[in-house]
Amino acid sequence: MSNDETYEPENGRRGYRNRIAVLPGDPPIAYRPGRILIGEDAFANTDLGGTPLFVVTGDDGEPTGEAPAFGQWFLIEGVADAPALVEELLSLGLKAELDIVYFANDADCCGCPPHPALAAEIAANPWTADPWKANPWKANPWRANPWRANPWKANAESLNLLATGKPPMSSVMPAPLGALRLRSPHQGGGSANEVVIGVLDSGLAGGWDNANGQRPALLGTDLDRISGPLDLPSQATGGKPADNYLDPVAGHGTFIAGIIEQLTPGCTIRVQSVLQPQGDVSVATLAVELFHLMEPPTPEPKPKPKPKIVNFSFGGTGRDIMFESVIDHYHQHHEVVFVGAAGNEGSCVEQYPAALPSVIGVAALGPTGPAPFSNYGPWVDACAPGTDLVSGFFAKFDGDMPPINGLDPDDFDEWATWSGTSFAAPVVVAALAREMVDGCTAPQAVERVVRAAHLARLPNMGTIVNY
Repeated sequence: MSNDETYEPENGRRGYRNRIAVLPGDPPIAYRPGRILIGEDAFANTDLGGTPLFVVTGDDGEPTGEAPAFGQWFLIEGVADAPALVEELLSLGLKAELDIVYFANDADCCGCPPHPALAAEIAANPWTADPWKANPWKANPWRANPWRANPWKANAESLNLLATGKPPMSSVMPAPLGALRLRSPHQGGGSANEVVIGVLDSGLAGGWDNANGQRPALLGTDLDRISGPLDLPSQATGGKPADNYLDPVAGHGTFIAGIIEQLTPGCTIRVQSVLQPQGDVSVATLAVELFHLMEPPTPEPKPKPKPKIVNFSFGGTGRDIMFESVIDHYHQHHEVVFVGAAGNEGSCVEQYPAALPSVIGVAALGPTGPAPFSNYGPWVDACAPGTDLVSGFFAKFDGDMPPINGLDPDDFDEWATWSGTSFAAPVVVAALAREMVDGCTAPQAVERVVRAAHLARLPNMGTIVNY
């Protein structure tokens, strides 16, 4: 089944699912029609040509012609019948697959079934337990007064992105004791800034130089320590000009970087831009950008330490051999730890990359236990707070959405509240980074924070990791 129709909502924004096709299967696999990826060995048996996805460069920045140690892949476009060609290549024993698409894991779904642990509670008291029916007078007595608070914030399990003027250091997310040690040198003269965290996401507000002034104060002025390409609130999509409506995942990477910075102040955060404005990303892009995060294509005058923890706040049900090969290579040979959001469908269906053995899959917790939107299952390794988190967002952005009940829903000035497994994952990332301050490796931090036998766990949600 494919959905190639284009529709134009009233606000002029283009629907993002019009570019996606779906193959029958269990589960279905999303892909872009006419795009396949084949391994280098396919060229020995076919007349296909393609564009290499990974290119090794020398000190001068020019390609060396060498293949990366973990293998080479090529992108073939314009294929009339991509599924049939994939089957033909696989029948020859070659590596070939369709280009899968993943989506950002912020909580934007509606009507999903809750985690089983909440079913009885919701049935007993739907006015306080069900986030879609919560009584604003009872859901959260400190934030739910409709005379003083944004009515969109009254629900303690809110799935909306909300503007807030409250710095989290004094509200929902205090810095843990000992976190400031990240600003101090290790024994032996090393710096805590050697704890390097990579984030594949939407980019960073303010980008490399904050020329547009949208960088939140939480991320500071050290553009080298917390860095990434520019992420804009509203971007042109599908040939349409920017409309000043907040794109669905705009600020996603900034929000995640802000959570990490709050909980591990002083670490180095490198945000790589991979998500499209509507939240989708080709897995071929993910594989390439992960490779470039670890092996920058342009040599730097002074080589920087490579990330030892990488955050993935996106996913889908399809598996991708090429992306997994890059993950496995750096996990097995470079001791890099990957942390992935479990997804927000309220389902036990495995989501990738979170369900991979080499990735720590993270579910979301709410005030009363598992968040109703969070995915769950034996493939989930850990759970962390993921509802109504407060973090950095675009500074001085006021979109064109009309006021609701006299309040402006898209007037943001540095802070926002957001929910989703996307934001539970960086809580776990931060916990691992704090453990590494004492000098342990990233895999050793996983053993202490996630795997240790004495840690508290929830069924199908994994180890509880708090602030």
